[in-house]
Amino acid sequence: MDNFDRQFGEMFSQITQEKIPAGFSAKVLKKIEVEKERRIKLKEELFQWLFISISAIILCLSMFLLNKYYFHEELSSLSVLIRTKLLDIKDMFKGESVSLWSTIGWLIIGANTIILILLEQFLSRIFSEKLKRN
Repeated sequence: MDNFDRQFGEMFSQITQEKIPAGFSAKVLKKIEVEKERRIKLKEELFQWLFISISAIILCLSMFLLNKYYFHEELSSLSVLIRTKLLDIKDMFKGESVSLWSTIGWLIIGANTIILILLEQFLSRIFSEKLKRN
């Protein structure tokens, strides 16, 4: 192995600076920087997709639990439930009378949404600070 290393070293020592193309080191360093930026961007996108996936799972789970403990609706009648709730929202904005329980349900959904948005902002800030430190 030592003989091979010596021969390899002699081959490189024979190459003079004149034989190296102009801007070779700059091109290599630029490629290294581009690869480094690509990996940082990929890591950031991975964290974003992971966060979006976890947020979607939390949102679906919270809606499922809200349905289980508050609405008590079967999943087969979920489309009807969504349609009636959307009509309730429309009636609320029109100022027509809506049941108290429906209004409380929408307040719970709104509070849940606000909590998830605040959680997203908090975790996003933490991830961006970690990425800046690295």
